[in-house]
Amino acid sequence: MFYLSQKRVKNRGYTLVELLIVVAIISIMSVVSFSNYGTSRKNVVLRQEAQKVILDLRQAQNMAMNTVKFNGQIPSGGYGIRFDVLSSDAYIIYADTDNSATYSGAGEIFITRAIGSPVIISGISIGINLGSLNPASPVDINFVPPDPKVKINTNDNYFTKITLRYGGAGGPTKDITINGITGQISGN
Repeated sequence: MFYLSQKRVKNRGYTLVELLIVVAIISIMSVVSFSNYGTSRKNVVLRQEAQKVILDLRQAQNMAMNTVKFNGQIPSGGYGIRFDVLSSDAYIIYADTDNSATYSGAGEIFITRAIGSPVIISGISIGINLGSLNPASPVDINFVPPDPKVKINTNDNYFTKITLRYGGAGGPTKDITINGITGQISGN
């Protein structure tokens, strides 16, 4: 009888070693979760800013197709966006009033958009195809009505890639590609 009561007492709880193992496993899982939280947050912010830029590119494209008025007149050259690594925290949506297929100054500014900190424009490349992109800055992506035809730095058959970066060097990046032949705008 004494033997049976001892056996029941042994099976009533957890040993100290079992508790320490469970606490260690939970601690390791917490550390892994919290270390990935910072990276995930950066990627979410970067994706949101890239989507805003893509939406603004499409807005300029739509304004050109729909011949939206600027200062009471329809701009003969359509609408475009200027990106410049020297102004890495903003870009300009402009109305091409002089039909130059480029941004010509303050009189053409439709709106200046700020990019949410700490995301910046870290690189701009243009070329004849995606395999031959070369660094360039600034770059003007102009949508000429009525198609709208795409002109990148006044050329019709170029591609451009805008690279956004979260924070300083080594931070995650997101590329936005504009096809000057088809007008397709994509982010990857």
